[in-house]
Amino acid sequence: MLLETIRIEEGHPLHLEYHNRRFNRSRRELFGAAEDLDLADFLTDIPFSGLWRCRVLYTLYIEKVEYLPYTLHLPRRFALVEFEEDYAYKYADRSALTRLKSTHPEAEELLLCRDGLLTDTTIANIALRRDDIWYTPSQPLLEGSTRQRLMEEGCLFPADIPCDALGTFDELALMNAMIGFRSISQYELIR
Repeated sequence: MLLETIRIEEGHPLHLEYHNRRFNRSRRELFGAAEDLDLADFLTDIPFSGLWRCRVLYTLYIEKVEYLPYTLHLPRRFALVEFEEDYAYKYADRSALTRLKSTHPEAEELLLCRDGLLTDTTIANIALRRDDIWYTPSQPLLEGSTRQRLMEEGCLFPADIPCDALGTFDELALMNAMIGFRSISQYELIR
């Protein structure tokens, strides 16, 4: 089963175009969907005030839609680890990521590497700033909807970023549908 997470802010689902693209691409590639669906048609009973995380669980068709209150938490302590498993689609089953995270209890979050290159974290895509330009790994494990939108807007530039080059950047940012794009200027890297 796959998952699409949508930010609901004061009753409005944000950036549905990007969620629809990934949702329908995944349905086509994994389940052979012949026609696209519009997530907006399935978002009923939206809470009208506050900040909510909408979770859409699906296979070929939508199985479940739920709304959960959301509070932002940004991690500050990261462990740099290798992750070789496939995560090209946003699976509801995150057990491989949860197991890997449990092996690093000293860290709030993991910075993932594959073949010596940075990819993302277990919860978000990443960007790194150097000379006022934000770069994002060109080969993330998961191509997030926020990452895609910011690249199309010209705010992010894909690049191969070696794991051992993390210290050569001025700033780290996390991005996903719920976080948006959040810079973390002070963080700790646990090796």
